Amino acid sequence: MKKVANGNLIYYKFESIDTTNCFTTKHGGFSTGYTHSMNMDKSKEENTTVFKNHDIICSEMNILTNSLTGVLQKHTSNVVIVNKKNISNNITKYDTIGGCDGLITNDKSISLMTLHADCPALYFYDSVKEIIALSHSGWRGTVKSIASITIKKMMKHFDTNPKNIKAGISPSIGFCCFEVNEDVKNEFCNTFEWANEYIKKTENEKYKIDLTSINKRIMQDCGVTQVETAKMCTKCMNDTFYSHRVSGFKRGNMAAIIALKH
Repeated sequence: MKKVANGNLIYYKFESIDTTNCFTTKHGGFSTGYTHSMNMDKSKEENTTVFKNHDIICSEMNILTNSLTGVLQKHTSNVVIVNKKNISNNITKYDTIGGCDGLITNDKSISLMTLHADCPALYFYDSVKEIIALSHSGWRGTVKSIASITIKKMMKHFDTNPKNIKAGISPSIGFCCFEVNEDVKNEFCNTFEWANEYIKKTENEKYKIDLTSINKRIMQDCGVTQVETAKMCTKCMNDTFYSHRVSGFKRGNMAAIIALKH
């Protein structure tokens, strides 16, 4: 990923995904207190402040703030195709779709957004069919193969060839820091026969899991050959990114955004 700085605003973008995309950081917004300063989640503070932050990044990306469509993330594997029929026309700033963690669209007037503070964001761009998708893939979403579900839905509804997908995996909690108990490890091992390749037992009888590599493996098993990974740990880099493992619920959220170029 490429780091971009414009004054106090700092964000990252996938260079291999040649459509509009970004992953925000803590820096460049109006938020104060424990959400300082580029919180993108309107559930964390007054909406007016968050909307100012949205305006900043949308202006930087040359997209309309009211084009943003997000999800009420519940760690599901549900993926929704977004169009003018299933989003409202009277949202002040951005719409949210409940009960899902993934979005797909071919509408150039819709920008997709998911929120993150350790969980990976999965970006997808079919450069031939002009289709974009974005999924929130925490460990539960990863076990449920939301990456695979997203790709297969692109294939079914838009005739996407996986070889034409340019994918990206955002900064997220790394293999270095994602430590879990045996019950979580067992869910991965019971789901993926190859899971142990990406799991390491620690000295304190816990397990470290490589979420980025597992999501990349799922994508590759679906036929996606172009996957760019951020290789940045949100917990290690908590001066740059919000991290749930570091701050619990007293923090903001970053945004993953992807849009088709006009």
